[in-house]
Amino acid sequence: MASENLDIIIRADGDKARREIDKLQKSMGGMKKFAGVAGKAILGLGVATGTAAIAIGTKAVMASAKFEGRMGDLATLVGANTDALDTMKNGILALTGVIPKDADELGASAYSIVSAGITDAAEALSVLESSGKLAVAVLASTEQATDLLTTAINAFGLDASKSDEVANVLFKTVKAGKTTVADLSQSFGKMAGNAVAAGVSFEDVQAATAALTTVTGKTSEAQNALAQVFLELTQTGGKFSDGLEDVGLNIGDLNKAIQEKGLVAAFEEARDTAGLTDTEFKNLFSSAEGGTAVFQLLTGANDAHKKTLKDLLDPTNALNDAFSAQNDTLNAQWQIVKNNLEKAFIHLGDTMGGPVKDAIKFLNGQFQEGFPIIDTVKNKALELIETFDKQTGIVTFLREAYSDIWEQITTQLVPAWKDLLKASEPYMPLFKSIAQLVGTVVVAAFLILLHVIEFLIKSFIIFETLMAKVQTAIMNAMKFAINPMKEGFDNLRQSLKDMLSDLKSIWDWASKAVGMVKKIFGGGGKKAPSANTSFIGPTMSLPGRAAGGAVMRGKPYKVGEKGTEMFIPGQTGTIVPNDKMENGGAVYNFTFNGDVVDRDILIRQVKDAINHSLAAPMASNAW
Repeated sequence: MASENLDIIIRADGDKARREIDKLQKSMGGMKKFAGVAGKAILGLGVATGTAAIAIGTKAVMASAKFEGRMGDLATLVGANTDALDTMKNGILALTGVIPKDADELGASAYSIVSAGITDAAEALSVLESSGKLAVAVLASTEQATDLLTTAINAFGLDASKSDEVANVLFKTVKAGKTTVADLSQSFGKMAGNAVAAGVSFEDVQAATAALTTVTGKTSEAQNALAQVFLELTQTGGKFSDGLEDVGLNIGDLNKAIQEKGLVAAFEEARDTAGLTDTEFKNLFSSAEGGTAVFQLLTGANDAHKKTLKDLLDPTNALNDAFSAQNDTLNAQWQIVKNNLEKAFIHLGDTMGGPVKDAIKFLNGQFQEGFPIIDTVKNKALELIETFDKQTGIVTFLREAYSDIWEQITTQLVPAWKDLLKASEPYMPLFKSIAQLVGTVVVAAFLILLHVIEFLIKSFIIFETLMAKVQTAIMNAMKFAINPMKEGFDNLRQSLKDMLSDLKSIWDWASKAVGMVKKIFGGGGKKAPSANTSFIGPTMSLPGRAAGGAVMRGKPYKVGEKGTEMFIPGQTGTIVPNDKMENGGAVYNFTFNGDVVDRDILIRQVKDAINHSLAAPMASNAW
């Protein structure tokens, strides 16, 4: 029996075979991972490709529709000549590959060219290419360049097939003067018409315009002034014509000289022949603007005019060089890249245009017929639902359940609610009265509550004010008793501070005093005499300070208010007598008792004596 499985038989050394099998498993695992990643990548690529395809298709259809709109406008001028329209369409798309202007802008300019009367497809495309080059060279829009170029061709009767030469003159005009293509377009038509009538050449007009803008800086002002000059050159019997005859000249001869020698050269010859100054020649013109322009061309702008006219008459095509320089910039090249992409989209859109148009027509037909396809879809859906219901019965079950619920609502709930409303109608006045009563009570209670809150707030404010007044009265009354007591305590605190800061000094001079007493009474005895002992003999020889005076540190002095006493100062100072102290001074006598002088005992006795002496006057002043 044939097996559907493929068996692989491996015969090899055990260890070596295991190693090889491990390698194979690892390889297979890597291939599995790679397959997974590759699968995801392929899926993502597919999604991305589909999305990109949709985006490209949409872009293509939109680009094609937009350009087709431009061609539709052009078709209204070309008429039934489909060959000319196809030539224009292909020519415009071809120009987008060499001129950095998009198809929409070039298409609009093509419409302007044809509407200006240049209907030949080849000539129209030549003018369009020249307009595009001029626009790129002078950084203008194609529409502005087209307007100026077509006006110059028509006004001066120039050959449209030689549009490149005309555009070259316009470029040199912009280059020589202080002007732009947009500025030259403003009043060019009026000036050009008068110039043609006066027999002034296209190059001469542009040279004069450029020269005047170098002086005035205003293109329209220069063009309007020249228009007045050209107008007077065509008027026989006018002020200018009569003025020429007065100086022995003829306007016809002047016009002939202008055609042969140029505008400014003819004016210079006429001025010199008549023996006039520049100002006198200027005053021959009736127009102040025109006369001023002629004066400037004969003086300040004369050199600029001659130089520009010579350049304009030179056949060298400076436009192509300027266009090439601008066309090599990054922005221009990027625009051409976008133009090529757009051209591809347009071609793709043309290919897709048929099916898209058919789909759009179908939708429009459906709208007009009321969308019968919707009824078809609905009927198909109902058939599917019916088939599904026959197989499962779910639709019927849901329909019946819904019917039962709706029947309960309409046959029971709604009538019951109506009966309830009808039964409560006799009681409605009572319900309204109760509602009004309840509402009145609630409102009244709320108002009473507000009044109570207001009363409490006012009472609290009054009580707070009363307590503030009582507090102020108490403080004012106590101030007279507290201030003296506070002052007394402040003085006492300062006295204690001074005394306690001298305790260390007390120990020093007290120790020396004990030593002096021992020496006076023979020393060496362990029992110190009592401080109450009367020293008559020895103390009588000590210096006294009853009247005050200086005392030396460690030297005994005779003092005493209630008997003779000995005073040994611990530091140099001064004794102030009682009669010279403020408020009579306070005298404190300290008695020290004990057999052996000990530092701690002495300090404690000094503190006790101080406290006892201070307590007596404070007790007498207590209140």
